[in-house]
Amino acid sequence: MGLFGGKTENEPSPAAAAVPVSERTSSAPKAAGQPPTVIDKDALVKGELSSKNDMLIDGCVEGTVQGGQRVVIGETGKVHADISATVVSIRGEVQGNCTASDKIEITETGRVFGNISAQVIRVAEGATFRGSSKMAKPPASKPTPPKHKPTEPVSSGNPRPPSGAN
Repeated sequence: MGLFGGKTENEPSPAAAAVPVSERTSSAPKAAGQPPTVIDKDALVKGELSSKNDMLIDGCVEGTVQGGQRVVIGETGKVHADISATVVSIRGEVQGNCTASDKIEITETGRVFGNISAQVIRVAEGATFRGSSKMAKPPASKPTPPKHKPTEPVSSGNPRPPSGAN
């Protein structure tokens, strides 16, 4: 408490103090080093949204979303776009296709109307999902050719002369 009952700079507002810190930050993606890109619930973005950082979308996005490590669609988020990232977590609504190189999760409040593709797919009880799902590992690198020439095949034991030979 500051001078004359005013609040200090580091003191949360009464409304913020009523909400535990874990709940205020739980929907934000956790990135090492960089803060996430946040689209607030009052924002509308039309076009291509791209960030190397993690993203939290609580507002409306129309177009395409290209995320870095993690894209989280918050409970108030409404996305009419195709989404791609390493991990996609959906707590709000998505109308479009989602592609993740690692994991897609649709929580109990999430609604997805489109196709999803990832190595790991998790759909919680109570979630809405209308579309097709594809679980696939990323394409393996091409095998390297052998460095030496393979040996001739071994015969089956009944040698026959080639056809046309006398």
